[in-house]
Amino acid sequence: SIFVLVAEVGLAICHIIALVVSFVSLHGTLKRKKDQSVHHAVSIVKPLLGADIHVEFNLESFFKLDYDIDRFEILLCVEDKDDPVVPIVRRLQEKYPNVRSSLFIGGKNVGLNPKINNMIRGIEAAKCPWLWIADSGIYAQTDTLQEMVRCVGPEIGIIHQLPFTVLPRNFASYVNTVYFGTFHARAILVSHPFNLQCINGMSCMLRKSALEQVGGLEKFSPYVAEDHFIVKAIVGKGWKTTMCPLPGLQNHGRISMTLFCSRIVRWTRLRFTMLTFLTLFEQFSEMLPMGVIMAFAARYLFNVAFWVPFVIHVAVWSLSDFILLQRLLNKWPSLKSFRFFFPFWFRQLISLPLFLYALSSRNVMWGSQRYKLLFNGRAVAAHDHEEQARRTSAKS
Repeated sequence: SIFVLVAEVGLAICHIIALVVSFVSLHGTLKRKKDQSVHHAVSIVKPLLGADIHVEFNLESFFKLDYDIDRFEILLCVEDKDDPVVPIVRRLQEKYPNVRSSLFIGGKNVGLNPKINNMIRGIEAAKCPWLWIADSGIYAQTDTLQEMVRCVGPEIGIIHQLPFTVLPRNFASYVNTVYFGTFHARAILVSHPFNLQCINGMSCMLRKSALEQVGGLEKFSPYVAEDHFIVKAIVGKGWKTTMCPLPGLQNHGRISMTLFCSRIVRWTRLRFTMLTFLTLFEQFSEMLPMGVIMAFAARYLFNVAFWVPFVIHVAVWSLSDFILLQRLLNKWPSLKSFRFFFPFWFRQLISLPLFLYALSSRNVMWGSQRYKLLFNGRAVAAHDHEEQARRTSAKS
């Protein structure tokens, strides 16, 4: 019981750290020297697959970046020449002829990871000392690149954006926004001051020489969560990471609850196979499971009614998450903020069932392929794994 209360205090400290970092470091509140250079040359690498309703809008935002056009290039990578995104890319290239951009079709098979296979040719052709890898679902604000290069320093090897979302449109997208604005954001914000490896690869800028120092992108092709292992390798060489003041805005097509749940399950399975011990305790960092355990511990130690500590826990936790979410939205609370109330509680209620379901298997869908996750961060095609299992069973 004492251990549970100590854990509760530890979680409270994490909430405080996340709030402080969000107010100090996000949305341009971090004070920077006025004479700091913002002229680093950057190669923007965009791995593309398919065309949802927002892909052209998202891609165009990179062509409209407020940055010296001689200091950045856009490298657009597509696996299939018949991909519907190809005519969109060509249309944007014609619309913005002054922006240096190249389209790479066909990819290069260097390993299991389809994202790396897709963008490896773009990486190899990059002419700039910094590589900004941004998923197709990322929307860039006009000053995003300026803010990212302002973070460049002699010891910095990785500059990442905290993943968030554009304004939600339906209930599922509200749940998605709540997830990225509370649970997911808190983990990254708490890790940031301590240079811990908690970085999402949706929008991330790498020092090219640091990537080459650890063997290049090709070395990480056997891994599903390539971003985790790239960060681990670069930090292991003594480089530091930092976070851009502007969050990385995801702007996918219409989000459904099925899509949201499948993403959460896939990411949980990835974490379980890479960080098994930590993932098993993950639910203790969620509001309701920890609240129930803490309330029973308080009842045992202090002989108080169960509901008293539970209600206090839920109220304080909800307030903290609400403030953090508003900070990422960069808005003051208003009556419109209550639109997040039901999505917030819905996410809390489905968290444990999704977690338990995720632990029931190690199969994940990745694009159009199904993979079996191994406990070393690697994966094999599911049909290959099943065939090998049948052969082993036949021999025995």
